[in-house]
Amino acid sequence: GSVFSSDEEELNIEELKEQSNIDQAMEYFKEISPGAYTALVKERDAYLAKGILGIPEDKVIAVVGAGHREGIIDYLDNPETLPSYRELNDMDKKGGIPWIKIILALIPISFVVIFFLAWMNGIHIEGDIVQFVVISMIMGFIGSIVSGSKIQSAIIGGLVAPLTIIHPLLAAGWFSGLAEAKFRRVRKQDINNLGKIESFRDLWNNNIVRILLVVVGTNLGVSIATLIILPSQVFIPLFMKIFGG
Repeated sequence: GSVFSSDEEELNIEELKEQSNIDQAMEYFKEISPGAYTALVKERDAYLAKGILGIPEDKVIAVVGAGHREGIIDYLDNPETLPSYRELNDMDKKGGIPWIKIILALIPISFVVIFFLAWMNGIHIEGDIVQFVVISMIMGFIGSIVSGSKIQSAIIGGLVAPLTIIHPLLAAGWFSGLAEAKFRRVRKQDINNLGKIESFRDLWNNNIVRILLVVVGTNLGVSIATLIILPSQVFIPLFMKIFGG
């Protein structure tokens, strides 16, 4: 089923594809996540514009995504602002070693390793596993509810939390957010008002923002469980048992 509203304000897909609406959405994306906007949009605009300018023809027909249209046109009108291919490649590499991502990936791996070592050493881990599951589910549920989700979305966020903690490529917030999108349908006015949010009331009345808040809130709750509660309540005590502390 669609996540868009089916009432009198039903979102017209053709209106959604209008350039003004797309430009507004891209501008909002730029405001809330400038780093991601640069990597996913601006750098791609530059690559595409350089490719078009490099074609040795007087007239070129280029088919590009609507989200890249304005950026490409701007570069074509001002080619002197285009970075070189070398600079663009350096942008991709300048991040260096992603230590934060490595650490975040090692945390769930270490949880699994500790459980395995405890089991290999004959330590009864049933109670610890139950505690791990319960804490994860409670924090996922609380994070979702506090962010303003429907009870159904919070339940889903809580249920998947233990699995997402031990799988670094998954996030509980994705699941609760998808569930919330089913109950909180996106309306045309939500998209039109993205760039006009000036107060907490505007933020709270926009279903797109509300869905994003549920994603963030659920992930925050699970992160608190992963980084603070579970290590102190489950894994450090279990680690001490394994090594005779």
